[in-house]
Amino acid sequence: MHKTRTALSLWSLMIYFMTTDKRGISSVMLGKQLGISQKRAWCLLQKLRKAMGEREGNYRLKDLVELSGCFFGAPKQGGSRKRNKCKIQVLAGLSMTKEGKPLRIKFTVLTGLDRKHLEQAAEGMVAPGARVKTNGLRGYLNLDNKGFSHERVVGKDAGTSDLQSWLQVIVSNALALIGGTYHGVDPKHLQAYLDEFAYRFNRRHRPDLIFGQCVTAVVNCPIWTYADIIGG
Repeated sequence: MHKTRTALSLWSLMIYFMTTDKRGISSVMLGKQLGISQKRAWCLLQKLRKAMGEREGNYRLKDLVELSGCFFGAPKQGGSRKRNKCKIQVLAGLSMTKEGKPLRIKFTVLTGLDRKHLEQAAEGMVAPGARVKTNGLRGYLNLDNKGFSHERVVGKDAGTSDLQSWLQVIVSNALALIGGTYHGVDPKHLQAYLDEFAYRFNRRHRPDLIFGQCVTAVVNCPIWTYADIIGG
């Protein structure tokens, strides 16, 4: 909100729309709702996503955690959104309660699925001492030496646990958000959209607090300008 020329009443409405609708809201729809241009609405939404990402960065997954690599599609520049897609590598992490219910989700966009990239992402997402489950990908082999209790699930046991099933469902929901509400996003902005999804999912049981917490996140977020957003 630094030097904002947007009325605080519009900021409040925008935060409300973004935090209460689990399907998210596109910049086109938000612009119509607030009576502002699509470009301005997109910029404001990106500022909110930055605040959400900063807030999510304060937490790491604990106790029992499932890690799995996945791919998100994004339209290629100048290509059809439906037929011409590139794939972006993402590491998804899900922690569970003692009762076997999903607790928190985190996503990290990767530039590779080799050991170096997977280990760096895992250390940023998961708290030391956590019990980490992965598939048989060789990039996970050294996680035991990174402060985690590592269990590899391979063969017929892969994909049959409650943890794996929940992770697949939640990743599918995130894919539906990216492909449905936003019709694909630019790869350089994908992390911001995944942070938005994770922020709402991780606070799904506290609808009475999510609006106020997002306001706090926006107020405490570092200054994030349009030039920062587009990488200029």
